[in-house]
Amino acid sequence: MRTSHSAIASSVKPTDEVKSMQQDSIIEAKQVRSQQTQEKLLNALNNCLKEDFFEHISIAQITEQAGVSVGTFYRRFKNKEALLPYLYQDFGTQQRAWVLSLTTVKQESLAQQVQYIIDNCCEFLSSNAGVLRTLHLNSRLYPEILPTSQLSERSQEYREIAAMLIQHSTEINHPQPSMACDMATFMMINGLIEKILYQDLTPAIASPLAMAEHCKQLGAMIVGYLTAKPE
Repeated sequence: MRTSHSAIASSVKPTDEVKSMQQDSIIEAKQVRSQQTQEKLLNALNNCLKEDFFEHISIAQITEQAGVSVGTFYRRFKNKEALLPYLYQDFGTQQRAWVLSLTTVKQESLAQQVQYIIDNCCEFLSSNAGVLRTLHLNSRLYPEILPTSQLSERSQEYREIAAMLIQHSTEINHPQPSMACDMATFMMINGLIEKILYQDLTPAIASPLAMAEHCKQLGAMIVGYLTAKPE
């Protein structure tokens, strides 16, 4: 996947298509055939995002990958940006399943728990980097693609990850353990997202480490924060 600075910069420039997304009404797929077409298009977009940035992908590429005609696409969507809410919803479903699987495992120590979370987050985010980057950029420019219910689910998932740390409360010396675990969750996820999505840009370039070592040092930093004895 291309990761040049100019490509990243160009991705955040609003296009006419994206600007018009607020006025677009997405036709809900009610018939089985329409639902199947929508699924094919989403799968195709996911595949395209493994190789290229969203802003560089054409509708023709998506439809060719999906095995449907361009006309069929336009009967369902006004433009490719109209796929973004569906892409977010689809990714949210995958993320929910992943979090449910993640939170079933309790490690013996806080340090092991932190590293377990970081390593699994790194694997999940890396395997979905193309989709994540697309949503990460566009949701900040155009928050209307994020349904309130989906945001509530993400918030709940972060609390569930923080709860994995609270299980080791006897090792946590921070005077406000719950707040500290929330902060630790933020540090873990943000530290991984920046490194995975924008490794050649600031602030990720502040950590020139290979990903495995980055994860190891991130874990050590978070454990230190949680276990440091207050003065």
